[in-house]
Amino acid sequence: MNYNLIAEDYDSYGRRAITDWELGYFNIAKLLKPLKNKLILDYGCGTGKFSRFLRDKKAKVIGVDTSKKMLELAKKHNSKNIRYEQIKKGSIKNIKSDSIDYVVLNFVLCSIGSKREIIKILKGIKRVLKKNGKVTILDVNWEKSHGKDFLTHKLDNIKNLKVGGRVSGVLKGKKPVIIKDYFWSREAYTSMLEQAGLSIKTIQEPLAKNKKYKWINEEKYPPFLIIVGEKSVYKDFYKIWIHKDKNTKINNLDIFVKEKVFDPDEKLSFSAKKILDIFPNVKDKRILDMGTGTGVFSIKAGLKNAAEIIAVDIDKKALENVKFNAQKYKLEDKIKVKKSNLFSNVSGKFDFIFANLPISDGFSKTNALKKIKEFLRKSKKHLNQEGKIYLCWASFAPGLEKIEKYLKRLKYNYKITMDNKLGYEWYLFEINF
Repeated sequence: MNYNLIAEDYDSYGRRAITDWELGYFNIAKLLKPLKNKLILDYGCGTGKFSRFLRDKKAKVIGVDTSKKMLELAKKHNSKNIRYEQIKKGSIKNIKSDSIDYVVLNFVLCSIGSKREIIKILKGIKRVLKKNGKVTILDVNWEKSHGKDFLTHKLDNIKNLKVGGRVSGVLKGKKPVIIKDYFWSREAYTSMLEQAGLSIKTIQEPLAKNKKYKWINEEKYPPFLIIVGEKSVYKDFYKIWIHKDKNTKINNLDIFVKEKVFDPDEKLSFSAKKILDIFPNVKDKRILDMGTGTGVFSIKAGLKNAAEIIAVDIDKKALENVKFNAQKYKLEDKIKVKKSNLFSNVSGKFDFIFANLPISDGFSKTNALKKIKEFLRKSKKHLNQEGKIYLCWASFAPGLEKIEKYLKRLKYNYKITMDNKLGYEWYLFEINF
């Protein structure tokens, strides 16, 4: 889409776009507090409306865009204390590494039809962000709102939404502006952020609550999707999976970790450590180690004299890894290893179920939260009346409240404990009937 051709109409629309401001831009500003004295890169700044808003909040702003005409219009407005630059092919190579506090991408990535190009841009953004710096993505929520009419825009009804496929709509300015973009799903965005080495901090789908305006569909259908990524102390999260054969020491256990199997190292992830720290008395109990990985929970249970241990995983390498560790600790007769997609190859009931399942969509071929819900639903048939489930979650993935709501819906009792580690909150659910 050639933004030079629609620059003036787009500029006129942007200043009056109530839905965009109330449910988009203002929420971005809240997520990035504090703004004062922060250096913010407005990537794809257009005619500078959000750059000016940030400047008025006492932020230091750099606005970049590929459109010469958009930037010319931006400079015609009050551009005091805003540095505008035209970039070519999305490159921000002129911006110093580790120098930016926040980067905002408002309706930018949806204009790009190549996943490879988006990841390249996100990698460039990661380079310029300071440690713990954040990047926000604001995009149309096509998955939940296509075909819907809002105060300031209308989305066409796309019968077959295809990731990377074309979508279209109309901006209701003085002169209507037809937009032709690309559809990227929530899952696609989180995956691309993680492939660029950025962790997911939060995801929002805001609905209108301000009764000041006569909303059309804004109270029922979320017009926008907001994703916050971070260049954090947890930036090496990929090392949990991408590594060579190694040994990890955790809670006085020396665990062999096979290449491409989840590494329970507490320096990379605190989920395994959190369960091991409060490991219950499993003597003479029947144990299910769901998503076993290296089998660290199975080893712990075996050493604590559990009666029977079933270790399951869908990954063949993980199962080989468990067998190696079981032999190492002379527990091969006690630990039974099975290939199973959740409970597909599991029978009977258990006194304890330990589940260190994928938390981030980037590591799982399916939606991580959806998988957790499936696990909780099916666990009911496999948990003894006095049994307990141990399940971890973390704040870099959205969905904590949804998990709690789902537990209540399933009529489980539960307790949550939390630790701040590696720059995130790590939650442990202890679940029972």
